Amino acid sequence: MVHIVLPVYNAFEDLRDCMTSLIAHTKDAPILVIDDASTDPRISPFLETVARDSPGRITLLSNDANLGFVQTVNRGMTYTQGDVVLLN
Repeated sequence: MVHIVLPVYNAFEDLRDCMTSLIAHTKDAPILVIDDASTDPRISPFLETVARDSPGRITLLSNDANLGFVQTVNRGMTYTQGDVVLLN
C-alpha cells in the first residue's frame, strides 16, 4: 500500500488546492498530513475539517514547534508502513 505524507507549513491556498486534488484523485490511499506549527490561523481549522470529513482516510498530526521539512517528514515516516509518496 502507498501512503501519502504531506508536511504543511502555511501556504493556505496551495494547501487547499492540494487537499482537494488529493482527495479527488488518489482513491483510497491513506494521507498523513503533518502541520509543522503553521503560523497562518486558517491552517489548523481547515485541516481539522478535512480530516473530520474523510474519516479513516486522513490522519492529522501537529508539531508543537516548527521542526522543518526533514524532521517533519521523518516523523511522518514513523507512522507509515510500505511505500511512501512525499508531497512538498
